[in-house]
Amino acid sequence: TDADGQLALTFWLRGVRGEEWAGAHSIPYRLGLEDGRLVATPHPDVAAHRSEPGEDGLVQGRAADIEWPASQGLLTLASGGETVVRINRDGDEAVVTTGSDSCHVPVDGAIRLIADGPILELSSPAGVFAAAIEPRGSDLQVSASCGSLEVHGLL
Repeated sequence: TDADGQLALTFWLRGVRGEEWAGAHSIPYRLGLEDGRLVATPHPDVAAHRSEPGEDGLVQGRAADIEWPASQGLLTLASGGETVVRINRDGDEAVVTTGSDSCHVPVDGAIRLIADGPILELSSPAGVFAAAIEPRGSDLQVSASCGSLEVHGLL
């Protein structure tokens, strides 16, 4: 449980590494029930560390909290002028492409993305997904082909 007595969890992310480390903890998630289904949502404390929304999807630094409610379209995360992640959403499925790897991920409702250096976490009421990413620069640029987009840096 968290400090408020609510069910919460973090999990270990494998396949993420740096020069002198391997693996990482996820961000904290709060657990709840929606329509009889177990749902993990980013803990409210994560939003407490947001900066003001990034202008034109630009975030100084390599940590961002992104909300994308579109039911279809393409979201791109770039760093140093190079595409790092592509998320192609079509209804209840998103194809997440990082480098040469692609994964099909079930999604429902709005998608929330947390980018933190070499880690990307995607969550929606349908589940949670994490992947290793390789930011190329000191900033992040987020764009979407349709729908609104809310992009915050994380402090």
